Amino acid sequence: MLFGKLLPREGNFFELFNQHGDHIAEGARAFIRLIQHYADPELRDKHASEVGNAERAGRPDHRRGATGCCTRPSSRRSTASRSTA
Repeated sequence: MLFGKLLPREGNFFELFNQHGDHIAEGARAFIRLIQHYADPELRDKHASEVGNAERAGRPDHRRGATGCCTRPSSRRSTASRSTA
């Protein structure tokens, strides 16, 4: 199969992809609110916190081995490390 290597290996890939998209959208909405209320220090702090929360929610949980670039070694990275060693 020509495109077999491009297909996701985990069954819940699309579910995780959609969740990540929701976190990105929420962070963007919070950032817009942050810019709109930048003159008000209380609202600015509140919306900055919301942006930070959305960023943290969108990061893969490395302790559980969630999907992401850090869970399996990249062939590029291993090749680069071998050539510099």
